[in-house]
Amino acid sequence: MTTFLVDSDIHFTNTIRSYKSDHVKKITDLCQREKINALICPGDLTDSGGNGAHIFCWYYGGRQDQLTPLKKQYVEILDKHLPVYLCAGNHDYNVPRPYIVHPVLKYIRQRHGAQRYSFELNDLHFICLDKCPNKEGMAFLRRDLKENVGKNIVIFFHYNLTGDYSDWWSIKEKEDFYATIKDYNIVALLVGHHHISTLTEWKGYKVVMAAAAAFAKCTYADGELNVEFIS
Repeated sequence: MTTFLVDSDIHFTNTIRSYKSDHVKKITDLCQREKINALICPGDLTDSGGNGAHIFCWYYGGRQDQLTPLKKQYVEILDKHLPVYLCAGNHDYNVPRPYIVHPVLKYIRQRHGAQRYSFELNDLHFICLDKCPNKEGMAFLRRDLKENVGKNIVIFFHYNLTGDYSDWWSIKEKEDFYATIKDYNIVALLVGHHHISTLTEWKGYKVVMAAAAAFAKCTYADGELNVEFIS
């Protein structure tokens, strides 16, 4: 059995998004009561991706340091209780011109080796695809899937697949994504972007979104994924 949590769109400024203000305590308490194997955060870790770096009046790292609160108030606290896996969202790219510094993206690369990466968690293989399975993401996905044939796979990225705001990636990109994964054992897709917490379905696949006040607790056992929302 593998149990993991999903919490996206935490949107740190100098603190976490207000309706998620109790998530660190709730996740910590949950980890003390039962075995949780990991926390997955599918994007928009910060509100504008900055660390406040500047030279005189040139705030090339954004006007506000949002990376330090993300690290100190969320990741480093939860790291003591379970592995935390981060994924970038569009807001994490939103640094000022000339767009030469991306502190949150660098932090993800430092933690996980790359912005797109994969890892094993008991009987599940997880694949992170950054904002979405775009051209670069698909190249990584195809290689990783070929290397992990026969495994139970969970894929996570930021942009949602259906409904409001799902047009941030194209129909063609979604078609290519489906054509690539359809012959593999995909347990679930974990997304964010649209600020709701819900379990939906896309082309027969379970889609977990935990971008609002509730985070998701996902338990995989005997070939089935059970999803519970905690608020």
